[in-house]
Amino acid sequence: MAKALSWWIEKSSFLDTVGLTFGAMIGRLPEDLIAEREPFFGRDLKPERLAKNRSIFLQRLSAQMQWFEQMLADGRQYAFGEQVSAVDLSAYHLLWFARQNAGPDVARILPRACSMA
Repeated sequence: MAKALSWWIEKSSFLDTVGLTFGAMIGRLPEDLIAEREPFFGRDLKPERLAKNRSIFLQRLSAQMQWFEQMLADGRQYAFGEQVSAVDLSAYHLLWFARQNAGPDVARILPRACSMA
């Protein structure tokens, strides 16, 4: 179950998190980093282009993290109870990255999930 849920979070949210974050970092990312990562991601990672899709990235990430929050709605602290798991870490690293680099609206639309990060 943990592998499946971790895969779901990573596959459904990672690229949106990268787009959201890189798009918010116009002028702050080295060009060589962008050029190196583009083949790996298979898409244009120029912050100016990604910034145009900010609302889409926010909406998608919000939907995914709301589903994750619904898993925690019964009061448990982590996906599988009292112990942190790969599922929680899969969500955490995405939220931490976005919260640190993508601007204050990330925390505003993902209040509970962002408090994890």
